[in-house]
Amino acid sequence: MFADDILILTADSAVYRFSESTKIPLDKVSLWAENHRLKINPLKSVYTVFTKKLTRRPQILFQQSNIKFSSEIKCLGIVIDNKLSRIPHLNYLKEKSLKLQNKLIRFCRATWDVKPEVLAGIPPLDLSIKFHQEKFRLIKLKTDILINNELLIANNVHVPPPWVPPWRGRRMFWNIEQSNVNMNNESNFNYYTDGSKIDGRTGCGIALFRGEEEIKTLTIRLNNDSSVFMAEACAIKIALLEAQSLNDSTIPVHIFTDSMSVLKSLEAVNDRFQIITDIKTVSENLNCSFHWEKAHVGTHGNERADILAKEATYKYDVDVFLGTPRSLINLKIRNQILNSWQFRWINSRESRFTFGLFPDVDLKRCFGDFFINQILTGHGCFPSHQGRFFGKNCNCSVILMKVLSHTIFMDVLFMRILGGVIFLQILLLWVFWILSRVVIQEKV
Repeated sequence: MFADDILILTADSAVYRFSESTKIPLDKVSLWAENHRLKINPLKSVYTVFTKKLTRRPQILFQQSNIKFSSEIKCLGIVIDNKLSRIPHLNYLKEKSLKLQNKLIRFCRATWDVKPEVLAGIPPLDLSIKFHQEKFRLIKLKTDILINNELLIANNVHVPPPWVPPWRGRRMFWNIEQSNVNMNNESNFNYYTDGSKIDGRTGCGIALFRGEEEIKTLTIRLNNDSSVFMAEACAIKIALLEAQSLNDSTIPVHIFTDSMSVLKSLEAVNDRFQIITDIKTVSENLNCSFHWEKAHVGTHGNERADILAKEATYKYDVDVFLGTPRSLINLKIRNQILNSWQFRWINSRESRFTFGLFPDVDLKRCFGDFFINQILTGHGCFPSHQGRFFGKNCNCSVILMKVLSHTIFMDVLFMRILGGVIFLQILLLWVFWILSRVVIQEKV
């Protein structure tokens, strides 16, 4: 059943009565389709009867055509049979899972142990599945997990705000630096905010200025899992709450921050963080404006907020707990995958030649060339590989025959081939240089 299908359910005391009881609903459907300029194909329409024992099938007409009888109907991905045995649905799931399994078999065909993942920079599939399963248990099932000997509490994970349609979203616009602001006007409340993270400790600082005079400062220590982005946003939120405590919505409030990412989040319609939603909610009842201030250019207010944010990281007690962002969870899971992958690569008995070239796993590594991978893995037209798998002989000694580096750097035949290739490349470059010079002279 798809979005353009129509499902009609009817019940009667006897099977033969369905021919009459379905006539009126089908006529209404036909009239509705005609009014909306739609056509219903009777040849694709089917019906089924749910009964213990079906002695004879009813004749159901639609637009002067008989509707075919079917022992099963697929509705919203569920196969319903007329005996309600659920066996056709299980067979459907079995066939669907077998197709998925066959695709996985193609991906997981016979390969050279752990080398392909190391050369391609792709973590093993089983490790990725294992740790993404842990992430699912933490975020969706609200179960505490252990990652890198660190306990992650499910209740501390940051929960994004509920989704809001774009037409109901709110956008907060911002200005560049001190545009449209009279910094000498003492009636303005200018809040400079900043966030900092030092040695795994997070804090934010706020400095309030009226004119050129510093009126108030705040240092807030956040939980260690908080990011710099959350610290910057928390500083803006607390500054707005301080302005709200003045109980005067007419006072001009100006927020200065050097975090472009927070200002871009305020400008966006959809909020990914609850703290951004809170900032928009608090600023609705204030006469406030947001300004981006370039960092570390000598602005007194910005430098003062930066010093306060760094001082906040040295406080012992946590003032505000913002939870663990999902970005940090993804980072910890990624590091755990890399550590497990590295442990498997070090302790593997195979691929020691490739291990000598690449002792560390790396996600940025990507070798996909067929001929280069023969050299990197030792599986190619080399005496060591040919003698091991095909019993071919080499003119070199038995000890040197087993070493691929000897084939590359010391084998006479290989060096002749390599020298011929290099000579051919030099010759082609020389010819290209001569032709380019001729073309340039003709143009001149």
